[in-house]
Amino acid sequence: MKKVIRLTENDLARIVKRVVKENYRKRIINEILGSPLNAFYSEMEQRGYVLLWGDETKIFNDSNAEILYVGKLQTNDWKFVTMKDLEKPEFEHGDVLLDWNSKKWKKVKSPSMIQTLNREAERNSWDVYEKLKNEPTVENIVYVLERSKNFFNDNEAYAEAAFMAIDSIQKYKQVASSLGEDPYKFVKSFMDTSKVYHKKSIDSSMQRLKSNKELF
Repeated sequence: MKKVIRLTENDLARIVKRVVKENYRKRIINEILGSPLNAFYSEMEQRGYVLLWGDETKIFNDSNAEILYVGKLQTNDWKFVTMKDLEKPEFEHGDVLLDWNSKKWKKVKSPSMIQTLNREAERNSWDVYEKLKNEPTVENIVYVLERSKNFFNDNEAYAEAAFMAIDSIQKYKQVASSLGEDPYKFVKSFMDTSKVYHKKSIDSSMQRLKSNKELF
């Protein structure tokens, strides 16, 4: 007996977004590197390197990334390769990138960008839940919210933990200002806020905040 599954418009939208994101990932793996990206990541990480995606000024690890940065935490030894470079024939096989001394890698020279890369690399090592529990600052909350919607897979549990760390209306407004948009609308764009992914749904956290009508 076949089971009939009925999809809402929101369900369909989420499926389409996943397909688009997965297709982008496959394009990088199959057309750019020519070998599994995860294997490349694993090899570099075993050598003690950190891999980050972004542009010339910031790191954001999503499908708009223009540059792959690779380096070692708390050092000045950071290099990068652009997406345009990765599409060239000489990068058909990921092995080219495994040669750290290859001229294909370009050295990061900007002190401010090196500082940014080291900060982001350190953040990548966080236990997000412990970090938000011990240091629920606006900066940390915004960072986790931004990373909850990422290149490979959305991390709804991170978004949920971030909302749990917003303990006042004042902090909510500060998060909104720093994020550049309303936090609730932001997470609504890619996840079901009524579900529990970690400990408490985002809708539950919003109900707590809505008890003070000054927020809306």
